[in-house]
Amino acid sequence: ANAAYRLNLANFISGRAIDLLRLHWTTRTADGVGGEAASRTRGFAVAQLAHPSASGAAISETAARALAERAGQGELFGRWTAARDRVVTLDKGIEAAAQRGSAGDADRARLLGERAVAGATLGAEAAALKRALPPIFATLRPEPVPLAEVTGAKGVAPLLRKDEALILLYPGMPDARAEMSRGIVFAATREGSAWAEIPIDGADLAALVTTLHGQLSDSKYSGATKHDPLQQPDDFLRYDRTAAYKVHQALFGDPAIAALLAGKPRWILVPEGPLLALNFAALPSAAPAGGAPGDVDPDTLRKTQWLGLDRVLAVLPSVEALRTARRGPQRVASGGKFYGLGDPAFRGEADPPVITDPGQTRGNPLDGLAAASTDNVGLIPRQGLYRDGIADPARLAKLRRLSYSGIEVRRMADYFGAPPERRLLQLDATQARLDRSNDEGLLADSQVVLFATHALLGGRFDGSIAEPALALTPGARRPGIDATPADDGLLTASEVAQLRFNAALVILSACDTAAGSQGGDGFSGLTRAFLLAGARAVLATYTPVLDDVGERITTTAVAGLKDERGDIAAALQGAMRDVARDPSKDAAGASLAHPAAWAVYVAIDPS
Repeated sequence: ANAAYRLNLANFISGRAIDLLRLHWTTRTADGVGGEAASRTRGFAVAQLAHPSASGAAISETAARALAERAGQGELFGRWTAARDRVVTLDKGIEAAAQRGSAGDADRARLLGERAVAGATLGAEAAALKRALPPIFATLRPEPVPLAEVTGAKGVAPLLRKDEALILLYPGMPDARAEMSRGIVFAATREGSAWAEIPIDGADLAALVTTLHGQLSDSKYSGATKHDPLQQPDDFLRYDRTAAYKVHQALFGDPAIAALLAGKPRWILVPEGPLLALNFAALPSAAPAGGAPGDVDPDTLRKTQWLGLDRVLAVLPSVEALRTARRGPQRVASGGKFYGLGDPAFRGEADPPVITDPGQTRGNPLDGLAAASTDNVGLIPRQGLYRDGIADPARLAKLRRLSYSGIEVRRMADYFGAPPERRLLQLDATQARLDRSNDEGLLADSQVVLFATHALLGGRFDGSIAEPALALTPGARRPGIDATPADDGLLTASEVAQLRFNAALVILSACDTAAGSQGGDGFSGLTRAFLLAGARAVLATYTPVLDDVGERITTTAVAGLKDERGDIAAALQGAMRDVARDPSKDAAGASLAHPAAWAVYVAIDPS
């Protein structure tokens, strides 16, 4: 089917799932429905269809590719994906030609003819793939995971471990009001399950999430000034702990939900819709003391019971991602090989050596681009970096250097004993070198892969569509030779998807790499691309990163993998605790006790 039909079908399924979920909730005690437990089971299934996840689909495709390769059908799977991608490309071209009106009629007619041939090819390849591997499409397009499979039932081994709880968060319909607007929370452990309605209107909940995310992204948290926070609180970033606690209680405070979660130190969260932007680690798990002054006081902040410091939190794009991971290899090994890229030379020429203490900076502010518009504080402007669909070297050169990113790569490489070819810095941090490493298998055999640089969220740039990307060193440019996307200094999401990882933990130590695009999946296209490329776990960021703190958190977390038996979410929690306890910057107006410092990274880790 064409792209428009597939989109309409997805929207239809999502709408029906939302209607059914509300129906199961409102009739849960009615006669003839089989009882409340039966309604909860049905509701859990349809809730997984309410917000289709592109990142979850990427995990399923990676699993299907692995299945095909194990069965010796990797080439056949590759032919099917190529045929599918050809159809998608032609659909986009037909749509673009139609938008040009009569001027695009000739191109549209030609493309429609090619589309008919490509559609027939896709049908033939799909049939051949299904004959060779009957279960392949069940892996690619899985049915919702039954609640009994999560908790364990007669003859069914539970997906959850004894110390875990799974929490599926359906956010409701923010565009609606009254009862239809409210969301529903599902909690499951080996001991049982529960569900509860979120007691906040969906639009109000979405607004709270947006406000809290904005507060954690505020540019005031720079460490550039020294003030007494109790005397001049307006000079400091405020994080409304009372509002954050309200969100915590709305999601996890129902007595049945709270009782189920009480004894579980590790929570696996599957948020949907607006809740994908919620930084769960920065939610107080008990009523915060100290009022508004306490929101900026380091001592009070350290006494606050933060969810991310109390519980190990892993966030997944779908329940299916848990099933896929638990059926595959186990957690990331603490040893193994390392590959890192960082401290790109954005000007295309070597930067001077980093001074001993380069100072604390936000992850990705730009110098010299103040006139360019931004979508949010801390994000790279959506205009100005592209020219005719390719990165403009003059604009790229204005990206501020991340002095600690090179330190981050070197320290992690030293920890693993990685040789020079596995640490790309400065002029070596190009896409050409990365592609060569991919061809040589250096990415595929690495347990931990680190990208420490700027991230660029997707959107429209100068009238053209631009993908999410990581900023690298631009390739060599010769007079009279135009740049190409392969060496323009931006590693786009579609280029990432062409790389190949194996059991790697990929660390995206750049700003907002877990952020979602407007109306999109909630996880950025970058996160999805790395999952599609085979990354089994991703450490990404909700908000802008403090350069020196980011280096400290990632290196501490990786070092902690050994003690945590490969559990990256637990290792991340240890690193966050280490930072939050540190009083060294309290007097500088940028206390590390503030969640804007330590609650930045999220472990997308189903293992």
